[in-house]
Amino acid sequence: MEDTFDSAEDTGEEDDEFDVPGLPETEDPRELARWMREMSAQIGEPLDPSLERAVQELERGEDPERVLERLEAETAETGSKEDSEEAQDLETS
Repeated sequence: MEDTFDSAEDTGEEDDEFDVPGLPETEDPRELARWMREMSAQIGEPLDPSLERAVQELERGEDPERVLERLEAETAETGSKEDSEEAQDLETS
């Protein structure tokens, strides 16, 4: 029996994007922001501050790729600060 992965590989199909239920298929960043707020409300979890800023940028119609780049940079910066703080805490223990 042929493996699903092998059959996709044989036909040249590539799954570069993963399927996210309900994700709007649109080029409008405002629709993406609306969907993100809707998902946050459905799961009952507020957006963290950096994601909230990203959603606000999308609501203003900013380019999603640029918003994602800023969000990734901010997350990387925040992560390295937290790692540094954790290391300091361990040293003083």
